[in-house]
Amino acid sequence: MSARTPLSLEAELKDRSTHIMPSHLDSQRGLGFTIFLFVAASWLAFLIFFGRAPATDEVFFKCTGLSWLLGGPWAAKEETGFFGPAIQPGIEEIFFTYPPGYPLGFGLFAKLFGFSWRTCVAYDAVIHLALVFTLGIFFGKLDGNVKKWRWWIATGLIFAGAAGRPDELAMLFGYAGLAAASSSQTSTRNLWISNLLLACCSVVSVPCIMVLGTIRAGWILFSRMPASRKALQTSTLLLCGAAAWAATALWATGEHPGALTQNIAVTFGLVSSPGADSVQQLLIYYPTSVAATALLALLGVWQLIRSRGIEEFLSWCQFWVAPLLVWAFFFTRYPHQGYYYWFWTPWLIAAANRGFANPRRASQFLPAGIASTACMLCSISVIALLAVKNVRYLLITASLPKTQHWTAQSALVRSLIPPGSRVLAWAHWWSIGDQCQVYDNLVAEQIDPENLDYMVLTAHGTGTPGLHQPLPEKLQAAINRGDFKMVHSTIDDAPSRMMGIPLSNSAWGAGCIIYKAIPKQ
Repeated sequence: MSARTPLSLEAELKDRSTHIMPSHLDSQRGLGFTIFLFVAASWLAFLIFFGRAPATDEVFFKCTGLSWLLGGPWAAKEETGFFGPAIQPGIEEIFFTYPPGYPLGFGLFAKLFGFSWRTCVAYDAVIHLALVFTLGIFFGKLDGNVKKWRWWIATGLIFAGAAGRPDELAMLFGYAGLAAASSSQTSTRNLWISNLLLACCSVVSVPCIMVLGTIRAGWILFSRMPASRKALQTSTLLLCGAAAWAATALWATGEHPGALTQNIAVTFGLVSSPGADSVQQLLIYYPTSVAATALLALLGVWQLIRSRGIEEFLSWCQFWVAPLLVWAFFFTRYPHQGYYYWFWTPWLIAAANRGFANPRRASQFLPAGIASTACMLCSISVIALLAVKNVRYLLITASLPKTQHWTAQSALVRSLIPPGSRVLAWAHWWSIGDQCQVYDNLVAEQIDPENLDYMVLTAHGTGTPGLHQPLPEKLQAAINRGDFKMVHSTIDDAPSRMMGIPLSNSAWGAGCIIYKAIPKQ
């Protein structure tokens, strides 16, 4: 009798479960999918109608796509001076810090639907829904509770994630690639599909392909397939990803060959920030991501303790070794990058909820049913932790008066700022970015007052309603000297509330203060 591999064992358990599964579970899955579709449609409609606050890095990651759309260079003029004189050419001449997938996709999306705040919001919303739908498909490829409750889990994940960044587009390709190769009987065709999808992930986000590519490589390494086949699959995975990244990076930086080297330096060197200060920053700004990952990792340790025999140990390794190693790498090298924790969270949810499907576990520590229920409850807690911030922002947006909606304020700002003006802005980049030279707040320190015609400032995140975002000393001094005068103010002076309950210390509406430069005599 041939030895069963971890994947063949999993397939056997899947087959066994289909014979004992009550028929009501099929209808339960149908109900879960129906609710998923309803919640997804409602969430999308809400964002399209009401909008959301821009993400901190949104201009940084989208503006190159807008430049390309308008016939300009593959550059981020809005981020002039971002790296200072240390790196030349800067990203205002050639955008090299990230692969081109996300901004290029945004440029194509805006070409189809026009450039506006609504286009910016819709682009990320469509990507996010495609991702959570893909996660539902991915969960269905596995056994245990993660398959049984896949659409309920996906519904909860609608309220997780981070908009305005390349992360979720990369995850969409990455998890689609993992799903294509998750079967115990994966065909050669599906393996190539998986490699191509993971290659697409690499042309969107290098950190994401580092995470999901490592997970895929770990799955191959701890399988029971022959060593020659492991080597072939791993090498083709690496070659496809590297070739796709190099080809698109060369396309984007063709006129500046040195920018390709700078891309590597920025990705692996300049943004590396190990140390206690970065860990403290991580815990302050991303506590829910850390808590969610830690809770899921503890479930993985629990599963390791419960494993018996080489087959179950290798099965555990397939799901847990690579993600835990990559988590350790990012925690020690890039601890301040809390956004990256989202990359492996869906995988850890899947791993935590497929490990107790084996009925032979019933006599060890806890009955299998209780253990799997405990894991699912922990996963629900994880999803709640990940969703609380986004749900809060949805409530803040819903509580705003109509005068603070983006539809009204964006049109007003667009009418007040003459085309061709040089403007310091962040939130209202998506209002005037196609007709003005906008400089992002991220580079406010690098911009001299005499190089600005207007400043458009919101109150987002200030902690004080009615107070605009802080400015660098030289810009604030220019306002104090009278070099700029306030020509418009619609900043809300009251904190966001719902049914009398304060939701924030800040005013998060689309209202803004506009300062206009006074011509020197």
